[in-house]
Amino acid sequence: MPDARLPPAERADLILRLMDSLMGRVWSDIDVILVSFGLPSLQLDEDADRRIVEARCRAALQSADASTLTQLAVYALELDDESSGTLSMPQDDAEDLWGSGIVRVFLAHLATEREFVGEVHRELRGISISSFVAHDNIDVSREWQDEIERALRTADVLVGLVHSGFADSFWTQQEVGWALGREIPVLLMGLGEPPRGFPARYQAPMLNTHSSAWQVASAIAVWLTRQEQWRSAVINGLVGDLEHAGSFVDARDAAHRLKEVGRMTPAVLDAIEHAYLWNDQLYGHVGARVVAEILEANGREFPPGPRFLGPSRR
Repeated sequence: MPDARLPPAERADLILRLMDSLMGRVWSDIDVILVSFGLPSLQLDEDADRRIVEARCRAALQSADASTLTQLAVYALELDDESSGTLSMPQDDAEDLWGSGIVRVFLAHLATEREFVGEVHRELRGISISSFVAHDNIDVSREWQDEIERALRTADVLVGLVHSGFADSFWTQQEVGWALGREIPVLLMGLGEPPRGFPARYQAPMLNTHSSAWQVASAIAVWLTRQEQWRSAVINGLVGDLEHAGSFVDARDAAHRLKEVGRMTPAVLDAIEHAYLWNDQLYGHVGARVVAEILEANGREFPPGPRFLGPSRR
């Protein structure tokens, strides 16, 4: 079966069908199936709330690449090779440029800012968002312009990091124009220079030249939650980052990212509450205050203590 990308509608339909199939099984069997296909473990016991199981299962499926999804469909949906072949696309999937991730973000930027943009790229990767940075992602043995065009053809969205001189750059304007021609979502983020010209209507709230890579990546993630096709997957990725944060600083920052999302579904709130009770870098630390603000803003009471559920790393 070819390792190719799926059109968004086919990918969404396949994930929903897999959810229907998997949620008819006991939690431990779901876990065995996901792990066997290289997807994240649910890390839950048999008495876990169904909504939490659904949220984790959905997040695992949404993190899968097209090849894994189609192989899983053959197994779980009992598709034959002929029918599974209709799930794939013959076009170049550019997996070597992007790797795995929830969404593919082309970062249009000035060459002089490549070090900073590389930091943004690494921050996005930490929350399961793939991004393309020409100076970091291109193999030096390949024609760089061809590889940039491959990335532009296969990106899901384009984010322009508008430092001073962005509007005068022939290359950044070509990249933005390419994305507009493909009619994919475009975000121009002012970082010291306001967006100008035709694409200026896609401007995000202005940051500044002193904004950190973390702040920029957070703003991109929050913007992606405003895009209906990626909202659920990105939020689930942010919740996963909250649960698995390895320090109280990372946990606090993960909570702040989630706070910017706004209104959330009951299933997501259940998952956030579970993350708080599971991660000792949140429980009893400064991140707990941010989690309390998230829950209270969504009409939930903060979990009373002591109810810590996870392993202690202190």
